[in-house]
Amino acid sequence: MAWEPDEKAWSAYIKLEVRYNELDRASQIYERMVNCHPEPKSFIKWAKFEEERGMLGALGFLDTSSDLRKS
Repeated sequence: MAWEPDEKAWSAYIKLEVRYNELDRASQIYERMVNCHPEPKSFIKWAKFEEERGMLGALGFLDTSSDLRKS
């Protein structure tokens, strides 16, 4: 059985990377956290982080190929 860090450990690791302006590395850690803890709360934290840095579209969080406003 592999050890899986809890959410607090992941968050501390992410904060460390953000503090040193390693935003791409922080994003990779969020991805690992979500794989370890696939809960809605984890996905929301990652999405908010990417939204703040303007990377939602680049990571595939937003599907820009279709316009949902067309009804």
